[in-house]
Amino acid sequence: MADNLSIQIDHRMTKADVIAKLQGFMDQVIADYAGMVKDLQESWEGNTNTFSFTVMGQSVTGTLEVTDSHIIIQGNNVPFASMVEEAIRYHVKEALS
Repeated sequence: MADNLSIQIDHRMTKADVIAKLQGFMDQVIADYAGMVKDLQESWEGNTNTFSFTVMGQSVTGTLEVTDSHIIIQGNNVPFASMVEEAIRYHVKEALS
């Protein structure tokens, strides 16, 4: 089952530092879930990363926005959205450490 996903993660860094640490984030997710996640497309414009990929045969689109105090991830058509939320939080926090 696919749903929309909305995650907000607090941070205490500058936007520039967060963006620098997250620029390879999607590549790491693809590497960690090789075989499940394919066809990654992403582009950063300012403090927003627009992305799309295919997982379990479904096309997922979304954004990752860095604000002064939060990382906001919005995803559309995310399979098992409620189940993957904690994994996404974990990976973002790992990327920031």
